[in-house]
Amino acid sequence: MVVTICDLISEAKKRGIKGYSGLRKAQIQALLNKNKAVPAPPAREKPKKKKKLVLPKTIPKLPAKRITYKPPEDDVTNMAKRSVTYLNKLLLKLQTLADNQGTTMGERENARNRIEFVKKAKLLAQQNKKKK
Repeated sequence: MVVTICDLISEAKKRGIKGYSGLRKAQIQALLNKNKAVPAPPAREKPKKKKKLVLPKTIPKLPAKRITYKPPEDDVTNMAKRSVTYLNKLLLKLQTLADNQGTTMGERENARNRIEFVKKAKLLAQQNKKKK
């Protein structure tokens, strides 16, 4: 019976032999004769499935926090380094914002707090200007 190279390759695959792709027919036969009883490779373990994260259907809403402006004292000194004319223009803008009825109460309250901050910075800027 004539054995073809395809038969030899299929037999090598069955036995789990690797590295026969560059060999000739006689070399594959010798390889098969050497490795008569090669045990089959052990079966792979299946990877464990990851558990899915289950989110609640409704997420509870937290009450909205009011944002208020409270500048640190060192910011007043940094703001005082600006020119007095800049601080005057900023005061005008903040006063119009605080008086505007089209804005929310929170925005008006923040503008009023910021006005006090800018007034302190303006006084410091005027004092610094006199010292120079």
